[in-house]
Amino acid sequence: RPEVVGLAVGTRPDCVPDPVLDVLADTARNKLVWVEYGLQSIHDRTLKKINRGHTSGALFDAVRRTKLRGILVVTHLILGLPGESVNDMVRTAQAVTDAGVWGVKLHPLYVVRGTALDRMYRTGDYLPLTQSEATNATLAVMEALGPDMVIHRMTSDPHPDELSAPLWMLDRKRVRTELEQAMIRTGFRQGSRQEVRQRRHM
Repeated sequence: RPEVVGLAVGTRPDCVPDPVLDVLADTARNKLVWVEYGLQSIHDRTLKKINRGHTSGALFDAVRRTKLRGILVVTHLILGLPGESVNDMVRTAQAVTDAGVWGVKLHPLYVVRGTALDRMYRTGDYLPLTQSEATNATLAVMEALGPDMVIHRMTSDPHPDELSAPLWMLDRKRVRTELEQAMIRTGFRQGSRQEVRQRRHM
């Protein structure tokens, strides 16, 4: 269709057989095309805990096959998954950078009513990030990404009728303002951790 100038496809990394990628590669010859893969974390223990149904290896295989066809790749990462530290989140950011991913979408984990995570939250088995913790984790992760990587999203906009926690995520303007102020206050620079890491390996 001539009025379509681009196409973004969101899917799981274990749902992209080669024939599907071949169709997208054909479209990418004349249109802007990227594929968004839901990864969330590179840590298989986390993926098992949240019942993703695949390992991190599925993501890296999908990224490799997608990039071989000249298609841009975006990965979705969730911050504050059960049992993960900021260092775990940073390692995920470093891994997707090393894989040559073009862009990322980030957001802190939030609890949707009626889910297994909601039950964990109500029994005290899961505590969501505070706004301050989420801000610090977001900046740490962005510092670990490549300096040229496109960051498509830094937060999310949960539906108020579905959200159990954290309630601070309902004020998206305040969330963005705190992120911007923290960047200014700390002298934030995307990719700064990645540059330090590269110098150590030279």
